Amino acid sequence: MTKSYLWPLTACLLLACQPDGVDETPVQTDVDAAVDTVDAPQIESGKVRLVLREPVSETHACILPIRVENGLSTEANVVMIAFDVTGPGGETKGNMFAPAAGPGDSSEARVILEGNGCDGYDTVTVNEHNCSSQGESCVENLIFVNGNHMRFNTGE
Repeated sequence: MTKSYLWPLTACLLLACQPDGVDETPVQTDVDAAVDTVDAPQIESGKVRLVLREPVSETHACILPIRVENGLSTEANVVMIAFDVTGPGGETKGNMFAPAAGPGDSSEARVILEGNGCDGYDTVTVNEHNCSSQGESCVENLIFVNGNHMRFNTGE
């Protein structure tokens, strides 16, 4: 019976020995900061940016994420039709129909390229594309942004 009072007494002593003023806010590391800045959309006023993101390789497919970053004051829709994807490992074709991006916002399309993983591809050749905002063309405001592993070829 004399031991039953030791547990509460021990718990009180341990609590009393804890340091005061411990800052428990999470610390952002340099790696976290680098990931945040690279991955964050960069909305450019008056422009619509089409950004090639990090491709994801699967056994018999390459998933190509493409982000639409809308710097216009109205919703933007971007489409790429029958683009070519080429590289040392082969070639294929794709189509991209991205969800509409609201003003000052972004959306992302994921294009699935069947046949190979992403290692065999390095260039997306844009043959036909369209950008529209409120029924008007915004092609003149469209900027193609290369990724780290793939690049756009627009023929310009």
